[in-house]
Parts: sequence; C-alpha cells; structure tokens
Amino acid sequence: TLPPRFRACMFIMANGTTVECTGAAALVGMVDTCGVCNGNGSACAGCDGVPWSGRKFDACGICGGDNSTCSGCDGRPNSLLVFDACGVCGGDSSSCVGCDGIANSRKVLDACGVCGGGNRSCTGCDGVLRSGLKLDSCGNCGGNDSSCALPYLVEVTGEVCRGGGGAKLRWQAP
Repeated sequence: TLPPRFRACMFIMANGTTVECTGAAALVGMVDTCGVCNGNGSACAGCDGVPWSGRKFDACGICGGDNSTCSGCDGRPNSLLVFDACGVCGGDSSSCVGCDGIANSRKVLDACGVCGGGNRSCTGCDGVLRSGLKLDSCGNCGGNDSSCALPYLVEVTGEVCRGGGGAKLRWQAP
C-alpha cells in the first residue's frame, strides 16, 4: 500500500477547477490539460487531436466537416440521391423525356400525331389543319387544274415503232 502522504494529491487547474489524484496517480503528481490525473490530453481532444477544440467527425467521416461532402441533392448525408437529367432530385429522368424518348429534347407530338412534326404532315395548303386542300398542277390551293394559263403540252416526235429509231419527248408545264 502507499504511504498516507501519497494517497491523495490536489491540483488546481488553470480554469480554477480542482482535481484530486489518488492512489498511484498521486505518486507522479501530473494532471493533463483535460484535468485527468496522469492523462495524455486525449480525453478532451477533438477529432483533430487538439484538446478542447470541439471538433467532431461529421456523418461523412470528415473531422470538423459539415456533412456536405457526402450529402445527396436532398441535403441529407449519405442519401445517395442525385439530380436526374431533368434536374429532379432523385428522379428517374422521365419527367422531361420528349416523345422521341430523349431527355430534354423538348419534342412533343404535333396535332398530326407526328413526334416533333410541327403540324406539317396534316396541314393543307391553306394553312388549316386537316383541311385536305392541296396545290393543283397550276399551283392553286384547292384548285382543279382548270385555271392554268396554258394547258400541259406533251409532244412525242420521231419514229417510235421502227427498228432502232429513238423517240423525243417534250413536256411543257404551264
């Protein structure tokens, strides 16, 4: 056993608190910066090893971190959520897919049912959807080919039926 004079030892810390070391610790007579008899300063050290720094590991495992290095797009640490091609946090990129199946293509079905068609395939020559009007051979919308200034002219010359002879075809549009 220890002699009575070494059984207890009182130390006054810099902050005014009193620490009592008893038993074998009283023999050495040292109190660390954390106030622990014969301690090594680790009892009050932060994750950076500095006593009383107050630093702790964040949810990402970073000493003194703010959880931002492993946060998902939802701001929660380790959620693993990311923004999809449409800019939706944790989305599946389907909210911005065009009719062509491509994200952010902005293509939509037109009034004719054509993906990205611009209504051209079912618009008449009058600019009206599904009017059915077409240009006639004279260039008139909805015309019947009767308003042309000159009729079509088709002229065949030469010997078509005799052996070896060629034919000449002339076509004239109005």
